[in-house]
Amino acid sequence: LLVLNGTPIWLEAHLARLLNAAAALDLEIQPETVRQAVAQAVHGRSGTLRISLTRGATQTRGLSITGTSRSNLLLSMSARVPGPLFSPVRLITSRVRRNSHSLTSRYKTLSYIDNIAAAREASAKNVDDALMLNTDGRVACSTISNICILHGRVILTPDHESEGALQGITLHKIQTDVAPTLGLTFMRMAIEPEQILSADAVFLTNSLRIVMPVAELDSTPLNQGGAEAIAQIADGLCKSIKELSGADPRDEAR
Repeated sequence: LLVLNGTPIWLEAHLARLLNAAAALDLEIQPETVRQAVAQAVHGRSGTLRISLTRGATQTRGLSITGTSRSNLLLSMSARVPGPLFSPVRLITSRVRRNSHSLTSRYKTLSYIDNIAAAREASAKNVDDALMLNTDGRVACSTISNICILHGRVILTPDHESEGALQGITLHKIQTDVAPTLGLTFMRMAIEPEQILSADAVFLTNSLRIVMPVAELDSTPLNQGGAEAIAQIADGLCKSIKELSGADPRDEAR
């Protein structure tokens, strides 16, 4: 997650997602333990904070072992990579599919091999990221981001319960805080790949780069008729971040 002026942005939302996944995977952790560790790791700085939780030491080997009271919590702070936010990105459609029935699609885990393979596929073709479809051939996400398409004043995004998309924190903030103030309707649903080509605009969201317009998919230029709406969404998110931290991420990235 993003840290500005010592403030972890949307920490409680990230923490809630972590605790939800930990409960589902039978990992034990107390929320206050994480909060205290975050405060020590951040220590007034700006950058990128990574929080990882693993099962910890066990007395026996095997896949079916249950959780322990000694889970390992690892936090690392790194400098933010400088550069402009909201830069347009080019995508390819990856051959790697998201399994919408898998726990690794619904929870943010260290089982990341599919995303890594798709990202390397994109890099080999000299583009920025890869669109990942699910096993039913519908749109799921990119390797590191949620994906949204704009039709007029309606934002469509794959449903995280059924389509193999992670419940993104930035995406949730758009749904609950930004879209209502802009008069935008937000809908989670199944999306066919063809809908990307007919959209007014397409954009990606994640916690570090916030919002990224998609310029092309598989070498086909995409419509940019919704560019103003995307700019409004980005501005709303940056204002929210500035209210929390006193810093605008657009300034910090320069």
